[in-house]
Amino acid sequence: MKAIQILILDDHKDARDALCQKLSEEVGLEVNALPASASEAVAAALSAPPDVILMDIKTRLGNGLKLCREMIFENPGVHVLILTSCAPQSEIDQFNKIGVAGCLFKDLETGALLEAIRSL
Repeated sequence: MKAIQILILDDHKDARDALCQKLSEEVGLEVNALPASASEAVAAALSAPPDVILMDIKTRLGNGLKLCREMIFENPGVHVLILTSCAPQSEIDQFNKIGVAGCLFKDLETGALLEAIRSL
């Protein structure tokens, strides 16, 4: 069975690394990109298309909604799970309208995150 390929996009290196470590320990999951910028994220997704993108919506990497829309457009079939520590429902609704697979809070327990990824 092919491992689920994951791209993690977060402007905080420590958050990216921690999430990568958690996911890399799991059978059937493989983190294939940890981009540090919006342009790196787009390039990484094009060169090695992920199955799942975990994306922080509150990012200093640029407009999160615009970047998310671009990632979905450039990678048909990709599942984007947005990550947030806090976001108003109106903002989450905007992401839902462009086709994200779900919104998860960053303090979600690892088991629930794994379940969300594997259910896609």
